[in-house]
Amino acid sequence: MLQKDIEELLHKDIIDEKTAEKIYNYYRHKKSNSENPLFIVFGILGAILVGLGIILIIAHNWDHLSRLVKTVIVFIPMAISQILCGYTLIKKRESLTWRESTSILLIFAVGAGISLISQIYHIQGDMGAFLLSWILLVLPVVYVMNSSIASLLLITGISAYGAYTGYSSSENGLLYFGLLMMAVLPYYIYKISTAQNSLFTLFHHWFIPLSIVINMGALAKSHEEWMFVAYMSLFGVYLQISSLAFIKEQHWFANAYKVVGYTGTLIILMGLSFQGFWKGMINENNLLQNVFGSPEFWLSLILSSIALALLLKNNQHKKVTIFEVIFILFFILFVLGFYSQISVYLINILILTLGIFTITQSLQKTTLVN
Repeated sequence: MLQKDIEELLHKDIIDEKTAEKIYNYYRHKKSNSENPLFIVFGILGAILVGLGIILIIAHNWDHLSRLVKTVIVFIPMAISQILCGYTLIKKRESLTWRESTSILLIFAVGAGISLISQIYHIQGDMGAFLLSWILLVLPVVYVMNSSIASLLLITGISAYGAYTGYSSSENGLLYFGLLMMAVLPYYIYKISTAQNSLFTLFHHWFIPLSIVINMGALAKSHEEWMFVAYMSLFGVYLQISSLAFIKEQHWFANAYKVVGYTGTLIILMGLSFQGFWKGMINENNLLQNVFGSPEFWLSLILSSIALALLLKNNQHKKVTIFEVIFILFFILFVLGFYSQISVYLINILILTLGIFTITQSLQKTTLVN
């Protein structure tokens, strides 16, 4: 079909022979570089199944092997995976299927190797230490192989590590979680700038905000009530991010920041629309006395400041919606709740207002469409 169109343009003297050849070569090169999504999916699934199969085969015969044989077997999958990754970088660098598949194999091989070596030589450690070692060893794979699946697996591992250590007695769990997420952030920015509409980028939009939501609660210590303000401000930040250029025009499912922001905001408001919580606030109003020494308060203040800065920047030339300023209203109502139960009534009025606003917005959009 393309050749026929080019010949027609040549016949009508719209383009010359040289331009026609350039157009033909461009589309031929573009076609050769494009990959069938099914090949990518099956390649990734195949790599996962092979990795799991290797682990199962080794586990089935593990007790009958000597320590030396066990050690050699542990390093064979890692060596093969690294050879395949090297081959991919040299010969198949442009192949998404090869990059993703070999990266997955290497990640699983490293994870299996760490656990098996620990078991062979009786190295003591907990799940947190295992996850941290695994994450640090496979982190370069994301950038060297330019692998989105490796990045998503890494974010999942970082989330698991943060939740395991942060919600236990570990004092540095949340700090390590933040540092590890910052190590992945450049790749996320790279995906936004180079493949904004990619399915892999869409998954990153979901994984990163949800990971932060899951792990931020680990900061709650002695002033855990302030985490409601922190989460409300975080959702305010998400709503402002959802209106930035790189994601604003995306389909609602691809705009994870908007979905998480709206959903989280409503969950907090609905959860605090009952009197029980606010009665407890009045009984414990001494929480305001030492609040300046609590990390929960400072986290709330920092997130509120970020949300406010984004709000002012994004809404210089358009009207501000009530959803975008909820974090400010909630901050005021929360502090008021230490002294009066009127906050519970104002929260319910706010929920009613949001419902009316949402219905009005929906009716306006329906009218415009029709």
